[in-house]
Amino acid sequence: MRGTLYTAISPLQPSLDSYWLAVHVLAAIIATGGFTVATALTALHLHRSRDATAREHPRSPTLGAVAARLPSGIALERLARQTITFAFPV
Repeated sequence: MRGTLYTAISPLQPSLDSYWLAVHVLAAIIATGGFTVATALTALHLHRSRDATAREHPRSPTLGAVAARLPSGIALERLARQTITFAFPV
């Protein structure tokens, strides 16, 4: 006797058996990646703007070194906005 969670494998419904399923999944993967990159850029922008207001990091001297290597806050914000502008319609 099989458990109640077992469901037999069956072919896809005719409405799902289309190349549009692959197009939709690919678009979802690209959009998710774009939003992930935009989130990382926004976090870097916040870190950079925090570093601009408080130049010293007494708890971690490496944070100042990392922030010094980042592009300007305006460039990070612009890049994040452009990435979201690309990913949203996808």
